[in-house]
Amino acid sequence: MIHVHKSIIFRAIFFSLYFLIFTQQIKAQSFVNNFVNDEAFRHASISFAVIDVNTGATLATYNPDLSLTPASSMKVVTTAVALATLGPEYTYHTELQYDGTLNKKSGALAGNIYIKGYGDPTFGSPYMEEVSNMDEVFKRLGQEVDKLGICTIEGRVIGDASFFSASDPIGPTWQWDDIGNYYGAGAFGLNIGENIYTIQLQQSPNLGQTTRLINTIPTIPNFLIENQVTAGAPGTGNNTIVYAAPYSDEAYITGTIPIGTGIYKVKGSIPDPPLFSAFQLNGVLKNDFNISTKKAPLSIQSLPKLINGERKTFALYLSPPLKTIVKRANHESINLYCEAMLRTIAQQTTGVGEAEKGTEYITNFWKGRGVDMDGFFMEDGSGLSARDAVSARQLASILRMSAVDNSFSAAYFDSFPRAGETGTIKNMFKNTKGVGRIRAKSGSMTRVRSYTGYATTLKGQQVSFSIIVNNYTCGNDEIRKKLEKLMLGILDL
Repeated sequence: MIHVHKSIIFRAIFFSLYFLIFTQQIKAQSFVNNFVNDEAFRHASISFAVIDVNTGATLATYNPDLSLTPASSMKVVTTAVALATLGPEYTYHTELQYDGTLNKKSGALAGNIYIKGYGDPTFGSPYMEEVSNMDEVFKRLGQEVDKLGICTIEGRVIGDASFFSASDPIGPTWQWDDIGNYYGAGAFGLNIGENIYTIQLQQSPNLGQTTRLINTIPTIPNFLIENQVTAGAPGTGNNTIVYAAPYSDEAYITGTIPIGTGIYKVKGSIPDPPLFSAFQLNGVLKNDFNISTKKAPLSIQSLPKLINGERKTFALYLSPPLKTIVKRANHESINLYCEAMLRTIAQQTTGVGEAEKGTEYITNFWKGRGVDMDGFFMEDGSGLSARDAVSARQLASILRMSAVDNSFSAAYFDSFPRAGETGTIKNMFKNTKGVGRIRAKSGSMTRVRSYTGYATTLKGQQVSFSIIVNNYTCGNDEIRKKLEKLMLGILDL
């Protein structure tokens, strides 16, 4: 019988494991080097990290602690904390209220009707199958008022958005050429139809000629738009910018739309959704139910002293559960949803619905879970701010920590778009091994591209990853293909 000393067996096992780990690291470094040495990245900044979800081990990196602008990859930070703090089944609600006294015989309300919002970003959305659209919502609210037997309102219809602070419906460092456009819609205590309206422009058949503004859908009362949009070359698409500030009563639209003879549609952001909501309900009450009001509609963010009477809630509108809202936020990259979540987190944890309170809470939340947050700069909840900065290691670590938290991990994982199938990466990874193995949230703005998500390697290992690139010099299609190739390389680890 041959006896082998235990120390020899131990050394053999140790060197075998070391060889496997070393080989994996060589393979990882090889495909990372091939990516970062591309000529398109000669002037670029890159941060990349891959982490084993089960063990927390780092599998591949490149400048993993370099803080860069992530664009919409910042949404994965906000949505994780929203699910963890509020819960996947959390629902927003919107209330219909009245104050004063109601004369049952005459139907006269000596008071006001209020639409009281609690930050629901889906209220009246035309894009979510789970909710009623704007027209249906206001018809329903009108029916609820009619059920009370009200014939006249001595006061007015008021949109109450005081659940969130009035001072910051938009990100504090958003760019001026973003905030008037549909994707720059602010998050108010009372939102409606995702705070989007459509500008209809009559195209011009002559290159360079100014187009004609037809109308907006829906009509926004007392709102003026100065149109300087001209006819561009055929096939150039929408190159317009809408400039408008929150609460303003005017907007300026410039840029080009393709030459033609039809009606062209451009989407903008409603500047004062609470006031718009009050006008909409006021119109429905008058036109559909013959209920008159004595005073003009009004919106309030912080209640003035003259409107301080006790209110009675007589109708309630509930949103879909938060997990459904988070899924649409990450699948379709909806800025409004994440800004609403940020302020809701702040309101629920500090009693003040302000963005700054929300970003402070989120940063401390991840610190408390062991993520090194040095170099993490969060200006908003959606990633629209160019001043947001985060490292790939931080994002990959946050995803890893979320994956092992059973209280919300399933809903969170389901919110990531599936490669080649859904969301913002549905057109990527077609006919590759990435289909069924990669889920990722994309982020993009001028000279910024990022992807953050989960992957299951060919060995069956679940990993979290993030790649952020700033200031590349190639085109958008090229950078997408290069990043797609890098993400496919993760599967071979």
